[in-house]
Amino acid sequence: MNFGRLMKIFTAPRDYWNEVLAEPGDIKSLLFPQMLLLAALPAAASLIGGMLGFVRFGFSGTLIIAVLIQAILSYAFGIGLWILLGVIINGLAQPFGAQKDFEAAMKLATGAVIPMWLGNVLYITSIGFLGMLGGLAGLGYGAYFLYLGMPVVNGTPQDKAVGYVAASIGIMFVASIVLGLMAGCPVACMMTRAAFRY
Repeated sequence: MNFGRLMKIFTAPRDYWNEVLAEPGDIKSLLFPQMLLLAALPAAASLIGGMLGFVRFGFSGTLIIAVLIQAILSYAFGIGLWILLGVIINGLAQPFGAQKDFEAAMKLATGAVIPMWLGNVLYITSIGFLGMLGGLAGLGYGAYFLYLGMPVVNGTPQDKAVGYVAASIGIMFVASIVLGLMAGCPVACMMTRAAFRY
């Protein structure tokens, strides 16, 4: 994993996009090891924050299992939503006048989700407000970063980039809510049941 390149996402975003142009954009090349490691950051933060948040209830077996399941699902869904965003970006390319190219779309998705994942690290505080704030900040910067990258990576016309970003992020956001609810309900039920025992 190239930490210098990652820093350019925030310090020199245009340089980042120019550098990734000539690199492979297939899922395997992007996944190992960069995205596997980065996706673990919000999952680990969720795990630690969950443990800290439930200290007041005591560490029952049910709570520990629920928090572990939540972290594992968070990790899996993070990877899944990253790939889904690439599929969405590629699928919407032609209507927005961009080049349809799955590898280019995955490069764009990679750049967009990294700020989101880094923002979600604030869930480690176990303070829900801070976690939500970090997540929203990451989402906002990820959308802006995607806007900067689209004209460079897949030739999106500048006047269509805002709509393209809004459509791509919007669809992914709705999918993340649906998947989050599907995964969160069983975990929340386990946590609530365990918490009411104390």
